[in-house]
Amino acid sequence: MDVIRGSRSADALQIGVQDSFASRWLVPRMKRFIELHPEQAFNLIPLRGEADFSQGPDIAVLRGQGAWRDAVAYKLITERVAVAASPDLVPRGTALPLADHQNYPKIQNAHRPDSWLRWMEAKKIEHSGLISGPRFSQTTMVIEATLAGIGIAVLPIFMIEEYLEAGRLHLPFGEAVESGSGYYAVYPETRRPPVPMRR
Repeated sequence: MDVIRGSRSADALQIGVQDSFASRWLVPRMKRFIELHPEQAFNLIPLRGEADFSQGPDIAVLRGQGAWRDAVAYKLITERVAVAASPDLVPRGTALPLADHQNYPKIQNAHRPDSWLRWMEAKKIEHSGLISGPRFSQTTMVIEATLAGIGIAVLPIFMIEEYLEAGRLHLPFGEAVESGSGYYAVYPETRRPPVPMRR
């Protein structure tokens, strides 16, 4: 099986990552890693929640505040989010008052259930009651729903930059704000990753 894979799986670096982050940020940057470290085999493996280093990856890319028990965390990016809309729903160039968010369907992210509340807090918008709207299980699905004009959504800027540049999405409620979270390369204190991962 290792011959078919083209590398010895026991020697490959196991990198745990969430699907949305992998496809939108990490994978496009792996070419540079391969060019710098052609000798380092690796496998990207999907995470469903937190990483279990006792039987899982050697290193994981996790979203959080930078503190994980018995682990070392190296910050990759600070997450900034904004409410995005398709021009099919809100004409491009429209600058809406913050209060007008209540006039549009709010797409929910089951992976980030507090995203709307965190955005409202950052924008100092008072809110009470439930926030309802169509719910999707992954951020990539939320992005596709927003592109389709189903509603507005709170989205990480780094995941939608290409759509903003192409005009397929825009930010009718103003500039992005920090979400309070970031993405970190995390590995257990008892297991140092290969040298390329520490550079």
